[in-house]
Amino acid sequence: MSLSLWPSHELEVRQADLEDVFADIVRVAHQHRPFSHAGELIVVRCNGRRLVAAARGSHKNEQGVIYIDMRGREKLGVSAGDVAEFTFESADFLDEVVWAWNASNPMSRFAARLAVLGLVLGLIGLALGLISIA
Repeated sequence: MSLSLWPSHELEVRQADLEDVFADIVRVAHQHRPFSHAGELIVVRCNGRRLVAAARGSHKNEQGVIYIDMRGREKLGVSAGDVAEFTFESADFLDEVVWAWNASNPMSRFAARLAVLGLVLGLIGLALGLISIA
């Protein structure tokens, strides 16, 4: 388990608004994740579990709360109304690829899977081209 450079925050969990459901968005005040801007992927840790989600600011910069949809709450083992310790970290490239591969939105998920398939087929073509030259 890696140690975060950012402190943990005790936040109240709230249900995400309807427009954030199926978008893999976590809404939390920027002060809790000063390393990221809105729209960047972050890693949210709670209860020994992790969730990769797109960061967005809380409504009216509301402090002490985090808005997560049901799928995200299930992954983190929390319920709406709970107060829990959360830690936020930057997502790395592999986190971003895995997030896109498992995205809630089927269009994003399809695009990511098509991109990975294209990369694999390109590498196979490169390998076959090198073999034919040799």
